[in-house]
Amino acid sequence: MNWNSYEIKKKYPWKSASEYSKDLSGLIINLLVEGIKHSLHFLQKIIKAKILYQDPDFAVIEGFGSR
Repeated sequence: MNWNSYEIKKKYPWKSASEYSKDLSGLIINLLVEGIKHSLHFLQKIIKAKILYQDPDFAVIEGFGSR
């Protein structure tokens, strides 16, 4: 699939930073990865995390009581 990241975010925007920060709880970890598709697969299948949102270059994951 050839995604145009800008067009997806424009059409289906994620929450604003201030809105999203109100939803955060627990320990927050930011991961920078080269291959988001493979990382999400690992997080879902191995770590058993829940994917709340994803696009070609950003994802929100919930797991182990953190969001």
